[in-house]
This record gives sequence, structure tokens and C-alpha cells, in this order.
Amino acid sequence: MDCSGNTVVNLQFEHFFNAGYGGAAEVSVSGDNGSTWTVLGTWSASSTINAQLEQYDISSVAAGHSQVLVKFNWTGDYSWYWAVDDVLIFEPVDNDLGVTAVSPSGLVMSGSSVTPTVTIKNFGGVSQATYDITLVSTPAGYNQTVTNPGTIDPGATLTVIFPEWSPADGNYTLTATVNLSGDANASNNVATSDIEVRDPVFGDVISTFTTEAAGCPGIETDGTNIYTAYWNSANFDKYDMVGNYIETFTVTGVSQVRPKSSTDLFS
Repeated sequence: MDCSGNTVVNLQFEHFFNAGYGGAAEVSVSGDNGSTWTVLGTWSASSTINAQLEQYDISSVAAGHSQVLVKFNWTGDYSWYWAVDDVLIFEPVDNDLGVTAVSPSGLVMSGSSVTPTVTIKNFGGVSQATYDITLVSTPAGYNQTVTNPGTIDPGATLTVIFPEWSPADGNYTLTATVNLSGDANASNNVATSDIEVRDPVFGDVISTFTTEAAGCPGIETDGTNIYTAYWNSANFDKYDMVGNYIETFTVTGVSQVRPKSSTDLFS
């Protein structure tokens, strides 16, 4: 594509990389019709969320060049997959902050306290340091504003931590709004999450986390760590109790594990 008339060029896309079994993904850009390539991002060990938004400033390679190429490479051998969508190459406006995530969401246990967070992204072309984010619940019960929590460079994200909240039982919608003077794109300034505060009942999903690899049907805990088993493999993954990956390990004499349920894993 021809970017010879542009001084600032960004690449944006959404994707879902499903990790496991040696799969790997890479995105790169060329400003000379493929003679040389600059790697922008790689994914291999961990899956992304579905879908994850990526944005790169490719001005140093693409701006002022007439033969710009972008390349998405996935490699694997009986591995999972990489889905890419909504690819956009554009010259960004200067001022554009947006909200990309609001937490918590889903079930919150009755009587507990939560620490809400809001993730914002700089979709614009200049760094931003003066702005605020509000987080309000419906029905009323929570209304907080955080002012100037940190400088965000173009393409970067920032997760803003809000004051603790102890909600009464009920259903709430949390609405996050980022306020930036001169924001040229108001369409991404607001995002919401829904929570339900009550005592858990049998069958509720209390919490979730993304595993290090897909294809891990067996899961078990010893009260200190969480463990998952790869299908038809000798590998096990170890996590802490909130789902942070620690290590992949094997057990002497164990191979081709095929758990049918969580009780098969360490029984």
C-alpha cells in the first residue's frame, strides 16, 4: 500500500491466538515491498483474550514509503490456531483515548469487597497525561473519579485502580468513562460491565482464568496451587490460586494423560 503521503502510520487489528502444542504467531511490516521486514509482535506461550486489540506505530517503517506490506505468520504442527480480523492501517488523530475493559464482572460474593479497575488505551498519535476516568454504578452505590493517573504513549494501555467497594446484594452495571479535552473520537470513551452480588449456589462459576495452553481438559487443586493436564501428553501446568501461570512440569513415569474429568487428574 502507498503511505508516501503520510507522516504518521498506525497498524491496528483484533486477534485471538490460541496457544499450545508449539503454535507461534508473528506480525511484521515492510516498507520496501518485502525486501526487509521489521517484527512488531510475537505470540507463542500464552493465549490472548478473544478478541484482543493490538495497535502499533509503524511510522518509522511505513511513513513516506509507497510499497508498504504487512505480514501475519502462523506456524504449528497439529497446533491450535490464530484468528485475525479488522485489520486497519491509518494515520491517527492526535487525541483519542478509549476504555477497553472494566472489572469486576459476573458474580461477586455477598459481603465481599472488590477493587474495580478500568483499562484505557491511547488510540491517538500523541502522548496523553491530562485526563480523568469516572466509574459509576447503576443503581447508585459507587461513584469515583481518578484524575491524571499516568502518561499514556500512543498505542499503549494503562490499567487504573479505583478505590475499594463493598456492594450490597443486587445487580449492578458499572459504567466507565474517560474524559480527555479535545478527544476526536467519542465512540470509544465509554464501556460497561455487569455484576451480580449474592451468595454462591451450586454450579456457579466463582472465578475464571486463561490457561497457559489450550487443550487442558483436566483441572485439580491441592488448596495451594491449581494444576491442569494436557490432553494425551506428559505435561502438566501449575498455577497459583488466582490463575497466574508458574511452570510446566512432568511426572516421572507418566505419559499420554487423557483425563475425562477433574477427578481423573491426580486420583
